[in-house]
Amino acid sequence: MRKRILYLPPGCDKHQGWNWTLNRMLIQSKMFEIKIKEFPWTRIKGARNGNWTMMELDGVTIGLDTWDTWSPTCHFHDAGFFDSELKHVDLILKIQYYDCDYWKKFQNSTGIKVKPWTVMPTKDFPLESFRWENKNHKWIGTVTGKNNRFGRQPWTEWCEKHPKFYSSGSYLVNDTLEEYTNRLKDCKWGIILKGKNKNHDGKNRRECEFSSCGIPLAMTYIPTYEFPMNPNEHFLLLEKPNDLEKLIYTDPKPFAQASDQLYYDHFSAYGAAKTLISIVESL
Repeated sequence: MRKRILYLPPGCDKHQGWNWTLNRMLIQSKMFEIKIKEFPWTRIKGARNGNWTMMELDGVTIGLDTWDTWSPTCHFHDAGFFDSELKHVDLILKIQYYDCDYWKKFQNSTGIKVKPWTVMPTKDFPLESFRWENKNHKWIGTVTGKNNRFGRQPWTEWCEKHPKFYSSGSYLVNDTLEEYTNRLKDCKWGIILKGKNKNHDGKNRRECEFSSCGIPLAMTYIPTYEFPMNPNEHFLLLEKPNDLEKLIYTDPKPFAQASDQLYYDHFSAYGAAKTLISIVESL
């Protein structure tokens, strides 16, 4: 069977950034015949312009918006771009899309569908570099990253008081990548803290990174996707810091299986490509 043609912008195989990581995943999936196409070059002062790229699949022109808030799409809309340079856009893939008044009004105003897609990994994380094992782990879990923001502090403080949870003693964790991945191998759970709280769905790139290694997921938020990712089925939902204690007693094996399936079906290069096709076919 002939592959579908996917048009991507110039530089899709070499530029750095979240959009380009997703572009490369589509290339790596080998699900498409890739062709290069020049798309409109839209820029506006104050917008996160670098987090907007375009592609085309099955005659559907797609804007890919990876920034954490409503920008850059909201700035382009305010500037009238969707009545001019971007009037042929049929679909916007907003990674941090969630059900809110802004996106409802945007879609009613423009007639353009806005949907979430998948979530990109950090460009340096070694996806699939090890397989999680159901063993006697050194740590129940670890909190990582920049935890001096977004209400993450209480979670870090709770872990600091409980010796089976790793905490560096600081809100800012500056492990080397090797130190970080080696510690993950010794964790029973992959704890994922919500991202930004304002104009944002809270998705965290560790959803993709942890699931690539089959780590069972414990998350402080419920992400919005076009596919099922249900609390206490695909991940264990933590609603308050004291809920971290649940990780000591809860069987991680079903959640490890769910994590594996999520990665294969949606967060891997193959899964991202299949999910993209499904979204386009549903329009």
